[in-house]
Amino acid sequence: MVLSTVALGHRIRLLKYTTMVAFLIANAVCVAQSCPAGMTYTETAYGSYCAGEQHRPPSIPQYPAPSTSQACLNNMQAQSDAIGNAQWAVVVGLARAYNSGICNNEFPEGRASSLKMIGSGLVSLGQYEEAIPVLRQCAQLFPGQVWCWYGLAEATMKLGRMDEARQFLQHVVAGGAVDQDSTEAIREAKGLSAEIEKASAAQVEQAPPVEAPKKSHGTGFFVTYSGHILTNNHVVDGCRSLALRNGTRLTFISSDPTADLALVRADVSPASVAVLRSGPAPRLGDSVVAFGYPLEDILSSAGNVSVGILSATSGFRDNPGLVQISAPVQPGNSGGALLDSSGHVIGVIVSKLDALVMARETGDVPQNVNFAIHWSQVRAFLDTQGIKYLSLPSVRNINTRDSAAAASRFSVSIECER
Repeated sequence: MVLSTVALGHRIRLLKYTTMVAFLIANAVCVAQSCPAGMTYTETAYGSYCAGEQHRPPSIPQYPAPSTSQACLNNMQAQSDAIGNAQWAVVVGLARAYNSGICNNEFPEGRASSLKMIGSGLVSLGQYEEAIPVLRQCAQLFPGQVWCWYGLAEATMKLGRMDEARQFLQHVVAGGAVDQDSTEAIREAKGLSAEIEKASAAQVEQAPPVEAPKKSHGTGFFVTYSGHILTNNHVVDGCRSLALRNGTRLTFISSDPTADLALVRADVSPASVAVLRSGPAPRLGDSVVAFGYPLEDILSSAGNVSVGILSATSGFRDNPGLVQISAPVQPGNSGGALLDSSGHVIGVIVSKLDALVMARETGDVPQNVNFAIHWSQVRAFLDTQGIKYLSLPSVRNINTRDSAAAASRFSVSIECER
């Protein structure tokens, strides 16, 4: 099995704990009774122990000890053996037994080592969440134990918490290289720091791109001087925000999905509003004018006008809620006004026949087959909403240029952000 750089360094570090355990074992006996002949009582960074010329690291003295002390010594020796065999679960179990039993009172100097053993063993087992509280306790009780901070950095890095890992590594190097243990810890911290930066870069590469808001455009037209705008329901449905091209925010008022009509409001007082046709209904073959803002990013931002005739007073498959027109429309025309020869509104542009679908079904490509919402549906919707709109009979024809000019004054481009 090939170990990663961090895992290999971690194993080497735990193996070096065996020396520390041996020191603690010798120290434990030294506490229990005086040093044997030829050995002297010695203080180190790991605590006090009995040492002599032939004991580097000190071997385990072979003489009787009290039964409780012997159990603790046996535990510590078993930890050392388990570390040498990379039996991390055994290491954790033994260290927990040491830390929770009488050994803490018998040999309190071993507690820092046992906490480190538990935390580092859990890291080696991949149990990073469980390791963090143990290593935090170790770092709080023994701030000078650099390996506790190192273990915290390693565990949080494995969990993807790179900022925390960097902060813990700062504790490792804060005290400087004052002895062999801290010197080695700082050297390993540099290697772990490189691993953290590499993992951070990988996180950035793997992070899903932030999806930009999806925008769509449609057309609407003012029907009151209080800022009410009529448009299609599908233009505003599902929008997180609605606005005019100039940035003026729109408030959703109501909609009728079946009729595909919607009412929104801008906090403005328009200079002009649409006039709906009253009196006799339009007839087949009457001239019509469509105005809107199709293909927002491609065509003229001033609006587009197209002309045609009223081809049918019902829509696709005799839908009574629609009328068919020959005036060309494009995406973005939806919600725009359909005008008669007097410049009065007789419908709301809603769609064009899907040429590709029709070609598959009929083998022919339809030309200028477009639809608008029927005038009766438009008036019914506004009446239901209590909108006081203007209406006049169409008794005087005006030219297309004047119709387009009038439409441009009360029509608006609507931007939807989903």
